[in-house]
Amino acid sequence: MFTNDTVVLVGAGASAEFGLPTGDGIYTAAASEDESFYCESDQKADFFLSTFWEFLRFHNWFDEQDQFRALNRHLQEDAAYSIDLYAFRNPSRASIAKLFTAWMLTKSVFEAVDITGFGDDRYRGLKRRYTWRKPNISDRDGNRKNWLACLCNNFLEGASGIDDLAQNRLSIVTFNYDRVIEESFEYFVRNSELFSETPVEYLPEVIHVHGAVAPIEEKNLNGAYIKEQAQTLKFISDSQQDPGTEVLKAADRLANANRIYLVGFACEPLNMSLLKSGQWAPRAIGLNYDGDTGITNNMRISGLKEANIVMGSNSEKLPLGLAASRGLFKQKPKP
Repeated sequence: MFTNDTVVLVGAGASAEFGLPTGDGIYTAAASEDESFYCESDQKADFFLSTFWEFLRFHNWFDEQDQFRALNRHLQEDAAYSIDLYAFRNPSRASIAKLFTAWMLTKSVFEAVDITGFGDDRYRGLKRRYTWRKPNISDRDGNRKNWLACLCNNFLEGASGIDDLAQNRLSIVTFNYDRVIEESFEYFVRNSELFSETPVEYLPEVIHVHGAVAPIEEKNLNGAYIKEQAQTLKFISDSQQDPGTEVLKAADRLANANRIYLVGFACEPLNMSLLKSGQWAPRAIGLNYDGDTGITNNMRISGLKEANIVMGSNSEKLPLGLAASRGLFKQKPKP
């Protein structure tokens, strides 16, 4: 990554390993919300983490309640498989879909904790989780390496000091709204004494194609923040109408890269077209962690070569953390 222009193209599946929602997860959650549910707690933290209905009621947002009621009912009869694709097909509902997305994404990185320190659940506040800062991730599938920790180690290989990092040629293009990648690299790189003073500009470039939520601390978390973040998010339709500098920058980095890795990314044709995949897909390696035939087909259509698709299966999945620990980011694309 110091001698070759390298790009890692990241989709929501790469953040799912840290408990963050995917596009289809957000879609499903919005469709399954129950308006009749009421949170019995009187704590702000519990309202925020409960349901979107409770979040809207807590802020007395009546217009948004009506909009979400219509969205919720329509989603139950719709055939789209992600909130992004749904908004592409139903532009009049994109605004409330973005508000739900911003709420769910922010909610997923917080947990309610006792703020007294004495185990008193009557006084609960919000505390930020940092799952992505752990070198190993534990979930129902067991304990495995954090893929970002693996990538960070690959990034640091060959560097004997901070000055060496200035010449890095790694860019990360992400469709995700979270800032897990930036936070992880800053944390893992600076956690070593040798690199503790590494400036931000020496770390990998991270390009958010569809925008990203701003860093937030629990003390500043409120409804106004969620609304503000919702307005910064883009869906496919937004980027198609106005690609913007980030889309153009991402397409340029991919077109000029020697090595490209697609991880946690379903290769949805609209997104691949947005990034002009015809110019670079034959040089890309793509991970299909459970052998999903739809994703494999998308990869082929986009131009990935069969030999460069790293495949898991439904019976023997290949999560990104496991693939990374086995050297995914050291593989060269096969001709």
